[in-house]
Amino acid sequence: MASIPYIDYNSLDDFYTINRLCSLFQMDRDTLKERCKQFDITPRRNDIGEIGLVRYDIRRLHNFIYYEGREKPLSSIDEAFAEDARRSK
Repeated sequence: MASIPYIDYNSLDDFYTINRLCSLFQMDRDTLKERCKQFDITPRRNDIGEIGLVRYDIRRLHNFIYYEGREKPLSSIDEAFAEDARRSK
């Protein structure tokens, strides 16, 4: 299970450069590059030509890394179907 810092999604800026992403995720550039490739997240250029990730992609990357190696919890719909399956046996 990967160790990933807590990120408050509501306080994220609209755009983060690669250096800011490294400090946000507490990882080096090479690891960040591998993780982005692994989860098919491509850096973009902002209005002034800096390369980085937008808020949406930061949230996606954080979510993928957080749930990597963990079992995702069932949603309420999945739980209802599972309960129906148990009753019908």
